[in-house]
Amino acid sequence: MRRAVRVACGASWRRRPGDPQAREGTTLRGNPACYRSPQGDVARPTNASDGFDAVQGTSHVPSVDGRCRTQGTTMTRTWPEDWDARKRGVGCWFCGNQFGKPFYVGRVGDGHLERHAIAHGHAIVVFRDRHVADFTSLTSEEVAAYWCDVHTVARMIERAFGPCHMNYQLLGNSVPHLHVHLVPRYVDDPAPGRPLPWEPKPVGQAEFDTQFQLLTEVARTIQSA
Repeated sequence: MRRAVRVACGASWRRRPGDPQAREGTTLRGNPACYRSPQGDVARPTNASDGFDAVQGTSHVPSVDGRCRTQGTTMTRTWPEDWDARKRGVGCWFCGNQFGKPFYVGRVGDGHLERHAIAHGHAIVVFRDRHVADFTSLTSEEVAAYWCDVHTVARMIERAFGPCHMNYQLLGNSVPHLHVHLVPRYVDDPAPGRPLPWEPKPVGQAEFDTQFQLLTEVARTIQSA
């Protein structure tokens, strides 16, 4: 018998008696359209001529993008209509260099202080030189270089502000240009053991300048070490 390997979600299915690929009574969990055998052949959707009987659950069918969707349902768009254009870099805020001067310039990423922060010393590391919407679009060499830059900025924040922990958040739900938020955590913050609420507050210019100067000085120390 050739074993089916699940690659997506779905209902329960049973191969019909006489099916050459399985003995009678073999039950598969998931949509057969979402199964692939080790030999590479894909089990087909249900109907009597295809050799499958639905046993239980809701029938799912694969969509154009390869995901399973419930048969007979419609999808209501909730993401912005210009999302695809944003991911291509149209009007990208980071590409337009609207974040100001970085306190750290790395191999492929720049460190910037957040002017609307959720914690003292909240910073981001933005991928530089070209528009990249998804982490998976980087080459292996770029991945290594980018995470090295994130690591360096994290060390700077630790030295400058002495947090008890650091959160790393790769989101991009509003501006789809690769960037990682580095959020310092402190022993007196309001959400111990949990992520901080995403409630950014403007950082005053004097406080911003003080934080920026501290990080710049630490950057010189780390880069010269």
